[in-house]
Amino acid sequence: MLVHIKISFVIAGEVPLHIDDNGEEPQPGPSRQTTEEETLQQLMEMFPDKSRDDLVRALSLHGTVGAVALSLSSNLPEDDFSSDDDSLLQPSFPPSKEKIDSLQSLLKELGKNMSEERVKVKIEEEEILNDALAHYKSPEFDVKKKLRIQFKGQPAVDTGGVTREFYTKLFQVICKMFFQGGKYKSPVYSADIVASGLMRYFGTMIVHSILQGGPGFPVLSPSVYCYIASGNIDAAMAKMNYGDCSEPVKHFIDKVAQAEDVCSLDKEECSSMLSECGLAVALTNDSKMRVIQGIIIHDVIGRPKIILDQLAEGLNTLGFRAAMKEYPEFLEALFIPSKEELNADSVIGVLQFLKDMDDNESVVAGYIHMFIQNAKVDTLEKFLSFATGSKALPDFGLGKIQVKFDRVPAIFASTCLFHITFPNQFEDQDSLSLSLEAVINTTTGQSFNCV
Repeated sequence: MLVHIKISFVIAGEVPLHIDDNGEEPQPGPSRQTTEEETLQQLMEMFPDKSRDDLVRALSLHGTVGAVALSLSSNLPEDDFSSDDDSLLQPSFPPSKEKIDSLQSLLKELGKNMSEERVKVKIEEEEILNDALAHYKSPEFDVKKKLRIQFKGQPAVDTGGVTREFYTKLFQVICKMFFQGGKYKSPVYSADIVASGLMRYFGTMIVHSILQGGPGFPVLSPSVYCYIASGNIDAAMAKMNYGDCSEPVKHFIDKVAQAEDVCSLDKEECSSMLSECGLAVALTNDSKMRVIQGIIIHDVIGRPKIILDQLAEGLNTLGFRAAMKEYPEFLEALFIPSKEELNADSVIGVLQFLKDMDDNESVVAGYIHMFIQNAKVDTLEKFLSFATGSKALPDFGLGKIQVKFDRVPAIFASTCLFHITFPNQFEDQDSLSLSLEAVINTTTGQSFNCV
């Protein structure tokens, strides 16, 4: 049974932060200041094998209990650790002549780092990851060149729509193979993944997708996004919560938090978890909340830190991560799942109908509105994929899908141009609904769709 957990991350010299499992932002707790001696006592309980002098030195170096715990539990050399990881810092986002006041203006400025030259890449859909890696690992790879994708066996001409389809499908494969979790996903940690450096390539792919009008990578938790964008572990910890953890760790935390007496828990399982997290403190009824705090820190950032750093390194491409650091609030929507599901109103909001429609066209427009209003989320995603090549709203919700009418026998769309054309007459609502359901359920999102 899942229990509601509230954890206080007590950071030395700062206001405690209460972290809820409902994913809400941290709220300030009581304004009592933690003394240095209390901080040292907390660290001595968590790391009894460390001398007082070692902990004093670590606290002086890292500044907070959380940062010291992450450093010691991650077995990182002290010289290699800082609250603002130097290996991830990049020069500030270069000044622009144009005002950066929105996501759209920021992406327009970043897009200037890519050339208009395109390189043709042939992709076999069943081998999409291998084909993508072959391109990005090629000695001839030019980070500034845009892609012109050609799916083998599909005659579509790519003027943007096929590229969006390519990155949408590629990121689905990457998420399934290399990330884990529910709403918020974290990288799967393994020595092989670290050694391969795959996350660096994935980071570059994400930048390329976004700057070519493709999807972002909205799977990260706010705390992980904060760390990748800034390199600042303390800032990331302020956003960290139980919901960021992997499922096995959540399951263990549930058992510890729910136990009236931790002595009733499986001692071998507890010992194994504490050892894996680098916590040398005994799990007692008095220490269990501090233990949970250490486990969360280790699971969310400590263990996957080297992989997150590799992903951040890939995001350095074309000045993108420097922009993340300077404008994190603009770019977070491309990396953090929306709190709201895709809904009918948001889809209708991106549809652009002709201003002057005749009576028949106005009736069909009404049928389209009704179809979307009654559609479930998966149907809305299929509709967007048919019209744009991506399950997301066009241009991150800033674009429009042009709806046209003509004397044609079928519904067809150009994902490159964000155009969808309907016959200018249908017998009734059911007739349009059946036709539209057929087209979005049987078409795989090729650049020029027609049924």
